[in-house]
Amino acid sequence: MRLVLIAAFFTLALGGCQSVPRSQPQLGHGDGSTAELAVDLSGAHDEFEGMQAQRAWLSQNYPGAEVKSQSLLMGPRVMDLITISLPSGEERNIYFDISSYFGKM
Repeated sequence: MRLVLIAAFFTLALGGCQSVPRSQPQLGHGDGSTAELAVDLSGAHDEFEGMQAQRAWLSQNYPGAEVKSQSLLMGPRVMDLITISLPSGEERNIYFDISSYFGKM
């Protein structure tokens, strides 16, 4: 009986240590085609989540595209400008608004 109680205690203790997953950032308005229509990443909590959200958005909206370059644009809003190459060979610039989390710890 004592062994069962000890096992139950450790099971409950370890279960309490599980981390609660953060929700995925919700991407708002914007198709990313211009700075004015930048993809809104305000749902990201930090830069790591923002980078994941960018890659997921690109994968969903431009399957098979390859990232060619990435630039940081400083202005009234901080943005990432990512240049992609489509499977057809065409290149496109995609703007992501990262001002909600850029530079915040």
